[in-house]
Amino acid sequence: MKFLCLAYGDGKDWEVLSKEEQDALLAQDAVLRRRGDLVASVEQKATTLTAWDGNPSTSNGSFTTSRAPLAGFGIIDAADLDEVLKLVTHTPCARAKGAIEVRPISGMNEPGKEKTTTENRTATEEAQIRALLDARAKAVRSKDVDGTLANVAADIILFDVVNPLQHIGSGGSRARAEDWFASFEGPIGFEICELSVTAGDDVAFCHGLNHVEATRKDRGKVDMFWRATVCCRKIGGKWMITHEHNSVPFDMETGKASLSLKP
Repeated sequence: MKFLCLAYGDGKDWEVLSKEEQDALLAQDAVLRRRGDLVASVEQKATTLTAWDGNPSTSNGSFTTSRAPLAGFGIIDAADLDEVLKLVTHTPCARAKGAIEVRPISGMNEPGKEKTTTENRTATEEAQIRALLDARAKAVRSKDVDGTLANVAADIILFDVVNPLQHIGSGGSRARAEDWFASFEGPIGFEICELSVTAGDDVAFCHGLNHVEATRKDRGKVDMFWRATVCCRKIGGKWMITHEHNSVPFDMETGKASLSLKP
């Protein structure tokens, strides 16, 4: 169980203590931090809001009807009330003529739970991206132009391995797919190798090596790898491809593309 500990104390009472006394009390506070009993704490800076006459008003500083102002609060992880009271007995405010107000806290996430939730959400987004690319690869193998464009944004920018310098808009991507598919005889062997996906809440990027193995209309064989980067954005709750970049290295001595490289 977590406990919220409100620390009350007057700075003047603290100042009358000797340096040795202050250091000894602070050392006890440090023990809680090192052992992990003190889960969290905040600075003394505070803002108070009142709305007594129906008009909200804020002021800097804490508000209390006791003599000592609120000095801050901490969250301690303890088994029960008796344990938390024992833990805070030697803290500075409890000893330097101040007080500690302890209240149980319910509904607080256990350590690591929030991280686990974030990791699960990220894994889900990445899985959706991988499913999108798998479906697209299947569409390429069957020469399904509409299937390859199912998750392509209307304003996609495509950098391809052939002219022109760029294609802007899904119409350009459609024309490129139609020309490419028409250049092959029969189905296309296509796979995405070494795929890496990094996804946030609404933006993702992927990179991998695309491999094609097929027969051209002129009966020539194609068996090559090229580098591919795909950027996605969530639009209307759906992942869409907004940028695609395909490339191959070139030999600087010959000036020719390196089409026979293998991973």
